[in-house]
Amino acid sequence: MNYDYTKINRLNYPHNYMYSSYQGKKFFNFYFQDRIKKIKSLQNINYEKYQQKLHQFIYPQVNKYLNKILVKKFSNDILLKKLNYNIKKNVSYNQYQFKPLSSFSIKKEIEIKSLLFSLINLQLNQKNTNLVKFWLDLLIQRFEVTKKIFPKYKVNFRKGYGNSNIVSLYLMLAISLILFFCSTKKIKYMNTLLKLSDLICSLDTKHLVKFVPKDTLSLILLIELLNIKLILKKNIKTKK
Repeated sequence: MNYDYTKINRLNYPHNYMYSSYQGKKFFNFYFQDRIKKIKSLQNINYEKYQQKLHQFIYPQVNKYLNKILVKKFSNDILLKKLNYNIKKNVSYNQYQFKPLSSFSIKKEIEIKSLLFSLINLQLNQKNTNLVKFWLDLLIQRFEVTKKIFPKYKVNFRKGYGNSNIVSLYLMLAISLILFFCSTKKIKYMNTLLKLSDLICSLDTKHLVKFVPKDTLSLILLIELLNIKLILKKNIKTKK
């Protein structure tokens, strides 16, 4: 299998996609095999160690929302059967009052974890898409330049600083991107999501589940995969 983007730890060795070689149609086979392999490795892990309390309020909500997307759009997809994936239709969660997204400003220093919580919360409640787009576009610009997410960004959102190896921040941005893509179908957000997923999938599975919930990550990878299938199918039909 030749899917270079997840071969080594991309937190330590970011990939420069601009100089990637063209592999033709076989590239998609490599991509599908890679993602399926990661999903299966997550399924085979019987424990989770992440204990960040605040995350426990947001991840179950995300899981419920993403499961609804699976039920609505992909419940009969053969890939779900191949992975023996069980869609959970009833997911319970506790409510939590996150900081309003409107309270953030590029004129102030920004803590990214707090911003991402607010972004996700607003999307789960399907409110103020323009404000979500504004912040997501800024985050995409920063990530595309550095292939890093920093815990804090200075005034004007120009430069980040701090530990860029916080895995949960990458997952939270991936959540926000998959939610926004599913609601808008704008390919730009899928494009950045693919790079984020590559980075996350390049990390050892046992390391990942220390910091992020395997169910949420599996859902993101699965819905990404199914949407790529749809995009490829539509492109083939259009060409015909």
